[in-house]
Amino acid sequence: ELVLPDWDHLVIGHGNPNANKNGRELWKHVARSDDETRMVGDGSRRSLATVIGDKEMLAIRVIAPDASMSSSESDISDSWFGTSGDLVNLKSQYEACSYGQLRCEGASKTTSTGATVSNGVHTIEISSTVSGVADGTVRTAVVNEATTALGSLSGQFDHVILCLPPGTAGSWIAYAYVNHWLSVYNDEWCNYVSGQMHEIGHNLNLAHSGEGTLAYGDQTGMMGYSYSSDDGPEMCFNAPKNWQLGWYNDGQKVVTSGWSGNLYGIADYGTIDSGSVVIAQIPASVNGGTDDWYVSFNRKAGINAGTVEGGNQVLVHKRASGTGYAESTLMAKLSAGGTYSGAPLPIEVSAIDISQSPGFATVLIGTLATPAPVTPAPVTPAPVTPAPVTPAPVTSAPVTPAPVTSAPVTPAPVTSAPVTPAPVTSAPVTPAPVTPAPVTSAPITSAPVTPAPVTPAPTTPVEICSIDTCDACSEGGECKSVGCMWRGGICKNKEICGPNNCSACWNGGMCKKNGCSWSKGQCS
Repeated sequence: ELVLPDWDHLVIGHGNPNANKNGRELWKHVARSDDETRMVGDGSRRSLATVIGDKEMLAIRVIAPDASMSSSESDISDSWFGTSGDLVNLKSQYEACSYGQLRCEGASKTTSTGATVSNGVHTIEISSTVSGVADGTVRTAVVNEATTALGSLSGQFDHVILCLPPGTAGSWIAYAYVNHWLSVYNDEWCNYVSGQMHEIGHNLNLAHSGEGTLAYGDQTGMMGYSYSSDDGPEMCFNAPKNWQLGWYNDGQKVVTSGWSGNLYGIADYGTIDSGSVVIAQIPASVNGGTDDWYVSFNRKAGINAGTVEGGNQVLVHKRASGTGYAESTLMAKLSAGGTYSGAPLPIEVSAIDISQSPGFATVLIGTLATPAPVTPAPVTPAPVTPAPVTPAPVTSAPVTPAPVTSAPVTPAPVTSAPVTPAPVTSAPVTPAPVTPAPVTSAPITSAPVTPAPVTPAPTTPVEICSIDTCDACSEGGECKSVGCMWRGGICKNKEICGPNNCSACWNGGMCKKNGCSWSKGQCS
């Protein structure tokens, strides 16, 4: 016989449930510690803290001789898995908040004993009464009877939900075992989505979310108070829980000195570029403390439209360092222009813009360093050698000498001697001097000289960063901005994620929205 130990500290719901800080109907929960969890079970418990993949779940509707769980099997199935059209339920909200990475399915199969379970719900009858009886006593009776009827519960189902009849002792509403397979609900609380999300959250190793002195006071997510509503509020978890779950790990940024940029809400995670920041963490190592700090934008839209507190504000949380089981505390809610100095680094909200989609908050965390001025190296131009200049040939105009005219010759008079004629002698003829006309050369005009174009010495071309040459891109931003992908310290060509190339997809949500299917940690 399987015997589950009882505890005497089930302080789960006290006094008037409507007496709370916002006037809403709120209830507190209790989560069993991991030490207590190890005392519970049948020896074949699975490792439950896995937060991605498929979860097979079974809700057990309990009937006792003096009372029955108020809802039918079909109502319970619809409230948990939406089998009859319930729009907001555990299955739909976990799948939406995880962007398809965590899928909760109602079991439909034949168990090891030959019994048949359908649509995730099965009815078990116990022989003992429940009125005024401690819930631990009733829980043990139900688990024993269910094990007899169905076989090992933890060996066949990832999560088992006990929907107990009304009338048990105390004003409790629900509880769950941390990092375990079992959660327990008081009658109609088995149908309320906030209670479902909260208790299964404990099974997934999530602790409570508090504010001030209230252990459940953080109403920005599902690990604070719960609400007696079948379909709401429609919200997810706060930043410390989301960092622990790892559903938005490509939107996580660790800040150790200074960072300024935009924060986006989880409601827009499916539409923003990969690498856009959803959660900024200031690790405990920044000031040698014991707490990690988280900064996020609580976008009040879509899957988080029902967030009860801090909608469209920047939230500051802290929790014990690490990603194990630890309670978180809401420290500040900041609007545009708001600042917070209680964290290891100062936080300032420059602007919040929800007029466009996706909305965002611009924040400064820490102090940005002023870069040293950059002095460019001197550039020595290559020497320029002009092309040789060849003057045009010079052609002189032809010189024509002036004509030479001789002076007229006048002979001397002849006198004849008596008797004997004297010989006739002609006077010598002296020609007039010939003076040549001056020779004037035509002016010599050189043809205009045009220097040859100067070609600078060749230089080695610099490789251009582009989608075709990703190896020339610099780290991170430039690599991403030209359509490449930073992977393993090297900028590589970015494969296109789509139904014809599923191997290029990743991280569930991105896989799902591009037409592929995320299964067993792979996109196919």
